[in-house]
Amino acid sequence: MTKTDAEIVLLIEKIGATSIGEIERLIGGCKRRKTFCNPRKSEFNETARYTKLAQTASASIEIIFDTVRGWREAGHPVDNQ
Repeated sequence: MTKTDAEIVLLIEKIGATSIGEIERLIGGCKRRKTFCNPRKSEFNETARYTKLAQTASASIEIIFDTVRGWREAGHPVDNQ
């Protein structure tokens, strides 16, 4: 192999390495987007649990509100401390 041939081989390897790196970067980006757009079952379950928790908290607050309102309507003072 001549010096020119060796230089060409090095140039091709350098260009190829850049292309391979870019392809790997693009594949990684595609995988991240796929995960974001298609949540896994565990993520769905987590969202469902959060929704149930929010509904339960809302129902609890409504019960407390109704109870306090009943006390006020019955003439009982509510301590604000």
